[in-house]
Amino acid sequence: MNIILLGPPGAGKGKDDSGKEIRIALADRIETNLSSLLSLLPSDIKNKISDYKCDGDFFTSGKINYSLNTGIKFENDFRIKNGTITYKPNSIKISDLMSEGKISYSANNSLLNISSFDFNLEEYNLKGKLELKIQ
Repeated sequence: MNIILLGPPGAGKGKDDSGKEIRIALADRIETNLSSLLSLLPSDIKNKISDYKCDGDFFTSGKINYSLNTGIKFENDFRIKNGTITYKPNSIKISDLMSEGKISYSANNSLLNISSFDFNLEEYNLKGKLELKIQ
């Protein structure tokens, strides 16, 4: 993962370099496997999802902004390709999972926008989109 510290606005341009704002962006999108990504979770969360096995390709890119005036703002685009999720106790399996969306968070609101998802659950194919907002 490459991270670029964009620095405070106007850095190097004779403007305010006081550190009142920090901007960080991922230089490239991150490509990983879902199981590798989930292995990075804290152990208390991993224990809660231990009955599930996940696999598939995960792609993400995003940025984090911080300002003393507005607090932290996080924006992230993601995509899942060729995903599978298996509930181990009874072997129920979601397969051929494809999903694309965006997560954003700030002090004033949060958004999960899954612009598209498509997967198979046994003999059923499910497609759709989902948007959750917290304001």
